[in-house]
Amino acid sequence: MDEAIAALHPLAATGHRSVIHRLIGLLLQRAPLEELRALASAGGPTTTRELADLLAQHDRMDDLRTLANAGDHIAAHQLAKLLAKQGKTGEAITIVTALAEAGHSIAEDHLARLLAKENRIDDLRALAKAGHDQATRRLVDMLVEQGQIEDLRTLAKAGHDSAIEALAEHGPIEDLRALVTAGHHTAVRRLSQLLARQGRTDHLHTLIEAGHYQAAEQLAALLAEQRRTDDLRALVDVGAPYAAQRLVALLFDRGQEEAAERIQRFGLPLEDDGEDRSDQRPAAPTWSSASGSPIRSS
Repeated sequence: MDEAIAALHPLAATGHRSVIHRLIGLLLQRAPLEELRALASAGGPTTTRELADLLAQHDRMDDLRTLANAGDHIAAHQLAKLLAKQGKTGEAITIVTALAEAGHSIAEDHLARLLAKENRIDDLRALAKAGHDQATRRLVDMLVEQGQIEDLRTLAKAGHDSAIEALAEHGPIEDLRALVTAGHHTAVRRLSQLLARQGRTDHLHTLIEAGHYQAAEQLAALLAEQRRTDDLRALVDVGAPYAAQRLVALLFDRGQEEAAERIQRFGLPLEDDGEDRSDQRPAAPTWSSASGSPIRSS
């Protein structure tokens, strides 16, 4: 090992990062921290980060604390992980909270995980209210585990997508309908998916008539699964997104290649076969194929 160290030192002096990393690994058990720190600094920020990782791998808590106190946020993060591993979660939370307040994004998820582990739901609420996404997701998980649906509703109404997703799985469908009415796009997607699973084409049509193109995607998939060609044709006629591709696939499956290829080539509905479809749904907006946005005719 001594020969390897002697051979690497001149190369490390050139600032070669991989050489410095190797040398630090060899010196870790015999060199003082200041020598390791100076060596790591010569390799730039990445090598400095790797020093903290190596110290953590060897449980060098005192050295990590020294670096953390000197302002090394990577070392502080690694120190907090070691402390949590040893059951000293309170001290770990103190360190990570300081990192998060200083704006280090790496600390946000760590702090949320630690708070959830300690069941500190009020602290998670405070972080979520301050706009921390990771804390919101952890808070949502805890609310689900504890069956606190009303609190989920509050978060969902505030526009937190993770809460809307959870409410879709664990709350009544009326909650999703209310969120759709309030204009939450995630709620539209989840309500459309739920209605499709239930086979509720009528309710999907209602969403489409309100201009929610995500419902058109779900309705087209459901109609294709039910092999309802004429109803798919009606969606194509009003320009609903996803309907044409579903119709084409269904026509090919039925052996109607000519009709399918016509839609593929020209983007046109099938030729009029004389059948009266005036009573077919949806009496809906047409869509811009480029944007997927509804365009109501005057």
